[in-house]
Amino acid sequence: MILLTLFIQSAKASDNKVYANPINTSLINALQQGEYIMYVRHGEATVGVDQPNLILSDCSTQRNLSREGRRQAKTYGDILRKLKIPIQYPILASPFCRTKETAELAFGSKNVHLDPFWVSIYNLSGNVIASEQERVLATLTSILEKEPSEGNGIRGEGLEECCSDSYNKHFT
Repeated sequence: MILLTLFIQSAKASDNKVYANPINTSLINALQQGEYIMYVRHGEATVGVDQPNLILSDCSTQRNLSREGRRQAKTYGDILRKLKIPIQYPILASPFCRTKETAELAFGSKNVHLDPFWVSIYNLSGNVIASEQERVLATLTSILEKEPSEGNGIRGEGLEECCSDSYNKHFT
């Protein structure tokens, strides 16, 4: 398995120019062949904060995408389509509003399936008993070690809050 994360270069607010690295044509050619799994973090989410009483179905209790985050999500989907990188649907996303919205803006709402497992990753940043932490991290390891399925297309999965202290302590 190849773990691939693509980052969208942000436009500088002062001059609206996008600064990006040169395109790696061998990487693009490989992606166009499919059979990869991409793990992507949500777009910039600086609106609001995650409340202690966070309710997944109520975006007002969560940190949400900014205007820039929405632009990043749309651009991400546009870039994949323009580069003719095949995508297998559905795209799996965390039920957090910021992650769901990122996936929907990039790939269309009908192409997104919410996977509640990713809430467990988010919860690792809180007080979690050791056995629960081990269970969640073992499940995450099995997901990250999963081979791409046969066929032409890239399967996308969202890693919500994967960069928490618990994740970094065990996987970096």
